[in-house]
Amino acid sequence: MRRKRVVLLSNRSLFVAGVERLLQDVSDVELNVLPVDHPSLSQEVARFAPDVIILDSGGATPGEGAIVGLLAEHPRAKVIGLNLNESVIKVFRVRRARHMDLEGLLEVIRG
Repeated sequence: MRRKRVVLLSNRSLFVAGVERLLQDVSDVELNVLPVDHPSLSQEVARFAPDVIILDSGGATPGEGAIVGLLAEHPRAKVIGLNLNESVIKVFRVRRARHMDLEGLLEVIRG
C-alpha cells in the first residue's frame, strides 16, 4: 500500500507536536511540516505532492483565499482546516467544508 503524503501547515510548535503524536501510530502516513509563512509556500507544498494538506486554522493562517488556492493547485488533495482552539475540523473539497470529529480526521487522512 502506498503511503499517504500529508503536509501540515502551521507556525505553532505545540500544534505540530500534537498532530505528529496523533499520526505517529498511523503506519502508512508520511508527514511533512511547513510554516504557514514560508516565503515559497505554494512551491514547497507542490514539491511534496500531498494527498492531504492539514492547515492550522487556529493560528496565523494564510486565509480563505489560500484554501481556495490550495484546492485549485492540488485538486486531488484533501484540504483539512484543524482548529484546536474551537475543537473544529473542516474538510474542504471544491470550496465546501464538512465538519467532523477526530476519528473522522483519521479516516480522511487514511483515505
